[in-house]
Amino acid sequence: MNLLREHPEAFEEAKRYEKNAVDHGSPFTWSDRESLEELARPERIAQIESDFLKRQERLRSRRRPNALRPDETPETAVFEDEPAGCLVCHK
Repeated sequence: MNLLREHPEAFEEAKRYEKNAVDHGSPFTWSDRESLEELARPERIAQIESDFLKRQERLRSRRRPNALRPDETPETAVFEDEPAGCLVCHK
C-alpha cells in the first residue's frame, strides 16, 4: 500500500505490466493471490491495514521487556523482524 501512497506513478506502471501480460496471454500479478487493481480497492486497503495493525499488536504483546533498555516502550521498540528500511523506497 505504501507504493500506492508514496509513488502512485510507479504503482500505475506496475498495474500496466500486469495488464500487458494478461493482454498477451501470460497472466502475471505481483502478488500470488490478487492483482494490483484488486489490492487498490478501498475495502481491500482497509483490510490489509487492519491485518497489519493486528499483527503488530500480537508482536508487541509477545515481546519481553529489555532489561538493558528500561525506558523502552512498545512504541519506541525496534522489532527484530522489522526490515532496516522501507522496501518500497529502498530498492
